[in-house]
Amino acid sequence: MEIFTKRTEIAAATAQDVSSRATALREHALAADKMTTERGFSVIADEIRRLATQSSEVVIDIQRIIQVTGESVDNLAANSSSVLDFIETRVIPDYDSMMETSEKYNLDAHRFHTLLAEFNASFEELNSTICSVVSVVEQVTNSMEKSAHSVEAITEQSRIIAENNQQVAAILERNVGLTQTIEEIVHRFKI
Repeated sequence: MEIFTKRTEIAAATAQDVSSRATALREHALAADKMTTERGFSVIADEIRRLATQSSEVVIDIQRIIQVTGESVDNLAANSSSVLDFIETRVIPDYDSMMETSEKYNLDAHRFHTLLAEFNASFEELNSTICSVVSVVEQVTNSMEKSAHSVEAITEQSRIIAENNQQVAAILERNVGLTQTIEEIVHRFKI
């Protein structure tokens, strides 16, 4: 592009030189009018010939510059069209696909987080129930060691233990379901 700019500057300078010579030629012509000798007209004719030659060379240079500039613009337009087509057919669909995948992973991660929170809550509940069972067992043990307590108290403690065991079984069953769901989600994350 720099070469075209320099050539254009040279062509403009040459055209300016031709213009100044034409002005000088006009002055010679005015002087030749005053002269009646053939010598004055001969100088003017030579100057006109040189200016005509230079003018045609400048025109040819300008035509070349215009042609090269036109070709450059055509190439730029063709390349721009290819780039825009590539962006439209490849980049945008790939970006959309990437965004869709990202959203799916985000939803899966949120669901995984929710399941882990539920799993954690179930473990805390299980821990609390086990602590309660341990406490009841300790109480039963203390009751048996003292062996003076009534059968009703032992029966009540046994009923509480049975209820707690049912709660433990229900929690364990729910945790099995949560574990299967977590395994399904983890399999989705594998590449």
